[in-house]
Amino acid sequence: MKKRSIILLVSIFITILLATGYVKYGLVWNYFYYKQEFEDYLEYKYDKPVMIKEVSYDMFHDKYDGYAFFEAKPNIVFHVGLYGKNKEIRDSYEYEAFSEQATSDVKSIADKLLPDHQHARAEVIDLAKQEIEVVIWYDKEFKEGIDEALLTKILNKGYVVKNITITNDYER
Repeated sequence: MKKRSIILLVSIFITILLATGYVKYGLVWNYFYYKQEFEDYLEYKYDKPVMIKEVSYDMFHDKYDGYAFFEAKPNIVFHVGLYGKNKEIRDSYEYEAFSEQATSDVKSIADKLLPDHQHARAEVIDLAKQEIEVVIWYDKEFKEGIDEALLTKILNKGYVVKNITITNDYER
């Protein structure tokens, strides 16, 4: 009797582990298949070595999603996943790379014009139009016309600025 209850408990434990694994990763062979598909797709599209950071399964939509980065640019982590009924693979590398570049440009301009700023960020509004929204956190009073100077320098970089905000409401 005791042996039977141990086998039953072990069976229940294994079943729970398998069910939990399925909810998170789907079928094991599909997990590895799509991880390799994402890697092949990205390496073919961008002709760069890629690392797949994480792959997960969305049971409700029956699709796999993941995060990846290129070995040459590990700071740009982007989404890759299946879309639609035909499960087409799409990625967000262009969006994330543009966002990273825009934020870097905005920070360098803010460093020159507002050297004591706490943080600067560019949010992408429309990738096709290169439209961004700029937020700079600055605690001190700034000179009149500094916002126009910031706007001019950002526009000279080729961005379309929808809105620029200089605020002191920064939460870490």
